[in-house]
Amino acid sequence: MLYTRIYTKERICRYLLATAFWHLLLSIRDKRRWTVKLGATLLVLAGVTFVWVTLALHLYGFNMVF
Repeated sequence: MLYTRIYTKERICRYLLATAFWHLLLSIRDKRRWTVKLGATLLVLAGVTFVWVTLALHLYGFNMVF
C-alpha cells in the first residue's frame, strides 16, 4: 500500500515559519554578513505576512470563503 502523508494548512504554515526562523538563527549565530541577516529577516517577515493573510482570509483548500 502506498503511504501518503496529508499535510494540513497549519502544518505547512508551521514548516514555512520554522525553516525561515532556522535560517535567521543560523545567519545570526554564524556571524554572516549584514546582507544575509537582512535577507533572513525579510524572509521571516514575508512568511509571517503570508501565513497571516492566508489564514485570516481563508485562502486555502477547496472551500475558500470570501
